[in-house]
Amino acid sequence: MMPEQFQIYFDFDSSDLNAEAQAVVNQISEAHDKYNPATVLVICHTDSAGSSDYNIMLSQNRAETVYNALAEEGIDQSEMRVEAYGEERTRTGNSDGAREQDNRRVDVIFEK
Repeated sequence: MMPEQFQIYFDFDSSDLNAEAQAVVNQISEAHDKYNPATVLVICHTDSAGSSDYNIMLSQNRAETVYNALAEEGIDQSEMRVEAYGEERTRTGNSDGAREQDNRRVDVIFEK
């Protein structure tokens, strides 16, 4: 059964992959090779610390980091689609300016 979703978390105010995030990228690559999805969605979110404009930019940078890492693992760029939402679609409710780890993530979803 094809995995529904992978999540890559980021440190506060960073778009760099840490060791844990890189391990998830490796898992995604292995699952991609096994299940061969038609599309790989890379959907990025941030928490609400910082301005909305800054968070959109940070979200885009994080999405590009994951996109590039997946491409380096051999996933064809034409198979990937990137969406960056900043703080618009938080999973964990947080007040304006709150640092919430659960919201600083990229969701990677396979579509058949």
